[in-house]
Amino acid sequence: MDETSDAPADPTVAPSASTPDSTPSSASSATTGAPGEVDGATNGPLRVDPDGRYLVDRDGRAVFLAGIHTWGNLVDFRVEDEPDRPFDIDAALAEMRELDLNFTRLWAWEQFMGVPRVEYDVRFSPSPFLRTGPGTALDGGPAFDLDQFDDAYFDRLRGRVEASRDAGVYVAVMLFNGFSLDDQGQPPGNPCPGHPFHRENNVNGIAVDRDDNCEAAHTLGDADVLAVQERYVRQVVETLADLDNVLWEISNESPPGSVEWQEHMIEVVRAAETELGVHHPVGVTTTFPADDNDALFASSADWVAPNRTGGFRRDPPTAPIGSVIVLDTDHLWGVGGNVDWVWRAATRGYQLLYMDCDARIPECAGLPHPERDDVVAAIGAARRLSAPLDLAQAELGDCSTGSCLVDHSGERPAALVYLPEPDEVSLSLVAAPVTWTWYTATGTPIDGGRADDGSELTLAPPSSVAAVLSVTAERAETP
Repeated sequence: MDETSDAPADPTVAPSASTPDSTPSSASSATTGAPGEVDGATNGPLRVDPDGRYLVDRDGRAVFLAGIHTWGNLVDFRVEDEPDRPFDIDAALAEMRELDLNFTRLWAWEQFMGVPRVEYDVRFSPSPFLRTGPGTALDGGPAFDLDQFDDAYFDRLRGRVEASRDAGVYVAVMLFNGFSLDDQGQPPGNPCPGHPFHRENNVNGIAVDRDDNCEAAHTLGDADVLAVQERYVRQVVETLADLDNVLWEISNESPPGSVEWQEHMIEVVRAAETELGVHHPVGVTTTFPADDNDALFASSADWVAPNRTGGFRRDPPTAPIGSVIVLDTDHLWGVGGNVDWVWRAATRGYQLLYMDCDARIPECAGLPHPERDDVVAAIGAARRLSAPLDLAQAELGDCSTGSCLVDHSGERPAALVYLPEPDEVSLSLVAAPVTWTWYTATGTPIDGGRADDGSELTLAPPSSVAAVLSVTAERAETP
């Protein structure tokens, strides 16, 4: 969570997943009112295009990653004495398919109790490590044996990633979580006494806690801790290595002092994958409390998710060539965003993620973000309406609004233009005939037309609010 959010930096709930059949799905999500069909199948593993702004699939086509995530989509949690309320993974994936979304994060939680910023008691399960004893942890349950993994955790992890693959969704698999270490300087709610690496919670002699602060777990200071973490990372990699929809995320918002440790973990992931003969993109997210993103952009990661520094939540600059940047509302607002931000970011070369505030936790009762439905609809529309373009070849921002994608490379030149104000659009045509459709900012078609010839075309939006224009042309014999 970002420090600008009033929402809690804690989880929602997650279910116990059944493991779907491992055969990749080739189903396509339906699209309505779109100039091109959005394929619902994943086609990875994705890889970096050093000359582009997107990851590319097995066919070399740029993939626009756009989706939703929420805190409890992998690990169950229980608030106070309430009964478990499992996260409905099937419903979440069904909504993503309906909205033409293809990306999510699966949240890891290292602790078994405690969350920063909340007064009530929170318990997490399952953990990657078995609770065998002898002796008890600080919650009264058996102590952890950090040399033994809990198969239930890894079975669930694989089941969730497989289910996402079958729904056409790529998954950023979170390995660690900075909100599992201390109270972030914003009490109440300290997870350190609930961390398996706390001296009172394991049988292995691991002790990262210092005055109820466990930030040492995300540093290179203890070789024994690193050995446990490296075994865990290899276990996760081995569990998911054969799946084509995987991306790795080292940690969610670890402390600023974790940068060197995160670089080490990138190397651990890559070494484990090399041994297995596979490769999936590895990403890092902003530290917390937030820095200026310099260390993030200097990392060796394949993709990054920055904080708001640099205008990323108001008027994002055009993404630089060679960088895959995920703009996640989690790191910009916490829970927040608006449709204007969606379209400015989508037409300037960014991947988009929306942090969903799940109503099953107290702070999320009702609708804490009234623009939620419009924002997620706009993210899906941006992905759907950009599908006819070859994003690897598209020109970005070459228009008066600064928010457009123009692709001259294919058999059917196409453009996508966002108009925050209802201004006219003038087009210099390189091909004809031309068809166009006007959409609302949430993706509803409202008007359209066709021109069979001419070198210039001036179009006016049919409404007095923000609009999106999609233009597709047939290639002339001499462009």
